[in-house]
Amino acid sequence: MLEKIAILLRGHVRNAFNKDNLYIFLKKLSMIYDIDIYIYTFKNQNCENIYSNININQNNNIITDENILKYFKDLDVNIKKIIIDNSSAETLNDKIVNNVSKNKYLHMWQSIYRVTSMVENNNNNYKYVINIRIDYFELINRFPKTKLMEKGLRKLFCIDLLLDFIPKINPENYINLLNIAIKKETSYFYNKRNENVIKLMNLNFDADDILYGIDNVIAGKLHNILNLSSIFVNNIDDIFNFYEEILPNLEKVINSLGNKGAPHEVMLPLVIKNKIY
Repeated sequence: MLEKIAILLRGHVRNAFNKDNLYIFLKKLSMIYDIDIYIYTFKNQNCENIYSNININQNNNIITDENILKYFKDLDVNIKKIIIDNSSAETLNDKIVNNVSKNKYLHMWQSIYRVTSMVENNNNNYKYVINIRIDYFELINRFPKTKLMEKGLRKLFCIDLLLDFIPKINPENYINLLNIAIKKETSYFYNKRNENVIKLMNLNFDADDILYGIDNVIAGKLHNILNLSSIFVNNIDDIFNFYEEILPNLEKVINSLGNKGAPHEVMLPLVIKNKIY
C-alpha cells in the first residue's frame, strides 16, 4: 500500500497552466505515493501589483473549477477540495519596507494558512503534507537568464529535484524546506546562490543564511505547518516591524546575494530558530 500524503497548492495560478510541468510532477508523484490534492487559489489569474515585487502584466482571465479540473486531467479524482478566493488587494494600513508591502507578505502567509486549514478540516491522517506554490515550476521564467541563474537557481525549479526531495522529508522535523531540514533545536541554511555561509551579527543567527525562495516549498506534519503559518498571520505587525529593525544589519548580505532580501527569506529562519513566538 502506498503511503498517503497531501499536496497543498496555493497562490495565484499565473502561468502555471500554460505548461504541463505541474501535472507531470504530480503524475510522477502519484505513482510513488497515494496523493490527495487541495487547492487554494484566486479568481483572478494574476495577482494585483500590490502583491508582487515585480510588475505583473494584468489580464482579465478568470480561474474557475472547470479550468482547474481540465488542467489536472486524470488527476482530477485526486483533488479533494478547491477554494477560489474572490478577495481583492488590501491597501489600508499598509507599510512598505525595502520595496516590500506588509500586506503582500500577510497575503502570502494567509494563503499558506488557508490551504493548510482546508486539510485539517477534512480530517485525513497524512504522513505529512507538502505546501507548494501552484506556479512553482514556472517561477524560473520570471528571472533574467544570467550565468548564475543557469548554474544555480535554475536547478531549484526542476521536477526531478522536487521528486528527489520528497522521500527525504522527515515528519519528525518541525519544518522541512527544499533540501533543508530544520529542527527546532538546530538550523543551518545553505546559500544556493554563492555557496557561502554568512554570519549576521547581533541576530543570534550563528551560521545561518538567507535562503532564496525559502517559502516556495514547505513540508512536514500538518499541525506544524498550521502552527508556523498562524504565527505569521497573527503576528504580522510585530514580525514586519522586526524585519525593518534588522534590515540595516542585512545590508552586506543582501548586496552579496544581489536581491532585495524579501522578508520571508529573512524572517522565516529567524522565527523558526529563535522561537520568537
